[in-house]
Amino acid sequence: MARSKKTTPAKKKATKKTAKKAPAAKKAAKSKAKPETPAASDSDAAVNAPAEMASAQPRAAAAETPSGIAFDGPLALSFSNGQSPSMMQYVARLRGIATVSLQEPFTYLELGCRVGMASSLLAAAFPHASFIGIDSDAEQIGRARATAEAGGLGNLQFIEHGMDYLTTLDLPPCDFISLHGVIDRVAPSSRQGLADFVAKTLKPGGLAYVSYNAMPGWAPLQPLRRVILNHRGSDPAKTLENTVTGLQYLRYLRENDAAFFAANPAAQSFLDRLLASEPGHVLRDYFSDAWEPLYFPEVGLSFGQAGMAYCGSTEVERNYTDLIVPKTFWEMLNGAENDFLRESHKSLILNESFRRDLYCKPGEKVPAGERETGFADVVFGSTLPIGSIRSEVRVGPHRMRLGDPIYRDLVPVAIGGGYSLSELMAHPALSDHDGEAILTAMQRLVASGQFRPFAAKGPLVDGAMPREFRIASDFNRAILRERLMNEPVTYLASPVLGSGIRVDLFQGLMMQGMDQAGLDGTVDHVLGVLAKGTHTWRRGGKEITDPEELRSVAESQFDAFRKGWTPLLYRFGILEAA
Repeated sequence: MARSKKTTPAKKKATKKTAKKAPAAKKAAKSKAKPETPAASDSDAAVNAPAEMASAQPRAAAAETPSGIAFDGPLALSFSNGQSPSMMQYVARLRGIATVSLQEPFTYLELGCRVGMASSLLAAAFPHASFIGIDSDAEQIGRARATAEAGGLGNLQFIEHGMDYLTTLDLPPCDFISLHGVIDRVAPSSRQGLADFVAKTLKPGGLAYVSYNAMPGWAPLQPLRRVILNHRGSDPAKTLENTVTGLQYLRYLRENDAAFFAANPAAQSFLDRLLASEPGHVLRDYFSDAWEPLYFPEVGLSFGQAGMAYCGSTEVERNYTDLIVPKTFWEMLNGAENDFLRESHKSLILNESFRRDLYCKPGEKVPAGERETGFADVVFGSTLPIGSIRSEVRVGPHRMRLGDPIYRDLVPVAIGGGYSLSELMAHPALSDHDGEAILTAMQRLVASGQFRPFAAKGPLVDGAMPREFRIASDFNRAILRERLMNEPVTYLASPVLGSGIRVDLFQGLMMQGMDQAGLDGTVDHVLGVLAKGTHTWRRGGKEITDPEELRSVAESQFDAFRKGWTPLLYRFGILEAA
């Protein structure tokens, strides 16, 4: 990527301010359009490391920028926990919707599946269910099929088909449908037809996950998009090249203190993310002709006209007004006539830029007064070690306090994910608390982000751990083999969580080492793989080249991995005893 020329420190002393030169279009055109490598993002259960792994490959950005704008890296490689049937089921049950049991066979459809990241993960996590992924991009469908074949997923099929002609497909009735970053990328004239198709394809009581870039949070960033579209031009052969030029132009404006960037810190942060990403991903994910951030009423009205109802957010804390909204607005929101108005108000109050919504097709409801029955078979647990569970958590503008005696009794019993709600209610350690209190406490733990609904019970890890481990599934083994060294994001399937766990390069290499070389050979395996690739170790920004120092760092990292990550991966069914 062509860099704009900066004034030297000496010149800055001689002249108060010298404008930086605008990037020349010709110079940008000759660029290879390779981005700067952004810093590695934290994984779901990160282990503190004394050194950093640097890579020639671009790494995915964190889930949100400091401005709050959702930016999950390449959309084709992203996965949201809201796409998991276990999370969709949980949110629906918060609203009293009776849903299919995840222990029984069910059918799941992903529209706009891209390279099949979500469909593949979930098919591996739920081998007894059937999964279908649909996308119009032949290349991405080809990659998705290759992944499914390498992972031995016989319960998953991919179909190459346009979103405008879905009604021509002969699909089975579905229990779950996912549209992750799709509704905001189809033409406005096609949105109602897409919502109608979802409603027609779902079974009664079926659930649809719908995520999209949202207004009003995107409002200050729209001028950036307009600049890129203007630079992009109409010649398909120069689209990528012109996108790079547009990004360089925006950087030039920002570096020379253009008033727009000075007045919009969110735009500055977002531009940093764009510059640190592969231009091809930027172009496809944010600057296609149809891409448009939407207001909640636009989406809600489409699904409402199709006969579906909004039934919550898969960002669980968003379902609790008292957690995410300043107290000033509680009375207004609680007095709203319906969900449509309430969510419209919330979007403005919170300045939302991304939504992860759940819509349901009318079906059976849990009888009033039988809340516990609706959650009786749900297994709850945490992805955190018990020492990391906090009694006070900040959620939105409020502090959530979880210090009552019921939490002190409940957390040690439930953290491992070994009990359903009905079993927790019968547990001797919780005999001082009634069922309603236990359910309420568990729901608050989930809203705090420290617990979550599981798809199945995991092994209880109370005593000594096995010494040797191996990767539990052919799918996860194939994902690490095919993607770990080549992709910016790697997720592994967990049959216990019914979802995916994000791992970084070093964590993935250690799992491969334990699987292929055993405990004593893992460090040698990791160092051997790294010696052949483009990845390097850095400490304090400086590359580590001394072999003894490299081994010391690797051993330290592996020790932290065995203590912090291995018990979790074992609990989640990603590792098993060798």
